[in-house]
Amino acid sequence: MKSLVIAEKALCGQRYCPRAGVQSKGGINATRALTCKYNAQLSCGRVQTPTLAMIAKREEKIRSFIPESYYGMTAKGQNIMLTWQDQKSKSYRSFDKEKMTGLMKSWMNRKR
Repeated sequence: MKSLVIAEKALCGQRYCPRAGVQSKGGINATRALTCKYNAQLSCGRVQTPTLAMIAKREEKIRSFIPESYYGMTAKGQNIMLTWQDQKSKSYRSFDKEKMTGLMKSWMNRKR
């Protein structure tokens, strides 16, 4: 244990922190236990485990994604291009087909 203290002092450039030693040893022991139990190169740690959980959740969201159709509207003139934008959300797209169809019809029925 004394050599571990000296090594940590050399690496950190500061005095020994018992908590860091316990965490380091705990992580190493847990990694060893996982590797032995499952006969594979597995590792764990206080930062690695929650990080992998976040990655797994994100991957699950990506795999369960179902694409939806959305609609937008752009009007082109001689020297101008206008793009519809929702007043509330400030988005240039809408998932409501009827709303966009109604806007398009009302725009086309205006006097030219």
